[in-house]
Amino acid sequence: MSNSDKDPSMNQDGNPVSGPKAMSRRSLLKGSVKAMPVVLTLHSGAALAARTSNMISRDASPELVDGKTLCLKTDTYGMKMLEQDLYDLGDPPYAPVYRIPNRDYRVKPNDGADPVPATDICESGQIGYFKPPNGGWEGGNHYVEIKQGMLVSNGALTSFAGATHFIDDL
Repeated sequence: MSNSDKDPSMNQDGNPVSGPKAMSRRSLLKGSVKAMPVVLTLHSGAALAARTSNMISRDASPELVDGKTLCLKTDTYGMKMLEQDLYDLGDPPYAPVYRIPNRDYRVKPNDGADPVPATDICESGQIGYFKPPNGGWEGGNHYVEIKQGMLVSNGALTSFAGATHFIDDL
């Protein structure tokens, strides 16, 4: 019998060829145990979304909102710095935000000091002195004192609408 005359359902000894070999229970368990570390390290999309949904990052050039600079207070309980300029607001999220009015700030309580932008007051945590509404420095020391924070955009804060607490008495 030539190779072309062979029946594909029979092996060379003339015995029937069977389908895939059935796997024993022991072999099945051994294979699944080997794959278990891979399965255990996989994360569902929902779990990943839940872990990342409370993150906020720095905005290097935020726009003023109603004439105010938005500064996230980063030393808040439950908030955690994940890396430079990236914070997790905790679970549940909480975002205290200073709304620093756009004024003529100085590092000393007089007109002789160099002006300091509100963005620098936020990120350096320094005191910003300003003239009171009556226009003179002699009316007392009027200043804004903020612990070091992070500039954020109004767009980023809209994701945390229920968790944002604005601090306006500056």
